[in-house]
Amino acid sequence: DPAAYTALVEGCLPLVTRALRRLSIQVQSRVDPRELIGSGVQGLHQAIRRYAPDRGVPFERFAETRIRGAIHLPRSRRGLAALLLIFGAFGAVSVISTANKRTAK
Repeated sequence: DPAAYTALVEGCLPLVTRALRRLSIQVQSRVDPRELIGSGVQGLHQAIRRYAPDRGVPFERFAETRIRGAIHLPRSRRGLAALLLIFGAFGAVSVISTANKRTAK
């Protein structure tokens, strides 16, 4: 039911604002807040779709993890895109592997 889903998302929006407040120290001021909110809402949608109550994790904790991950992911993708541009695909894999101290497969 689309109306029930919308109501669920709207009811959980405070989880997005709470995650943004907790991450505000870590987030650079040059990042557009609307981008962060949009990423957080995408994480909320993921959490709603993927939540499995039988795993014993409270929904709030599960959702906050997804939301924080969604907020950080676009920033990490920008970093990867910059590496690809600077070093090329092979060089970026090499740099990432060196940073992670393991061999890329």
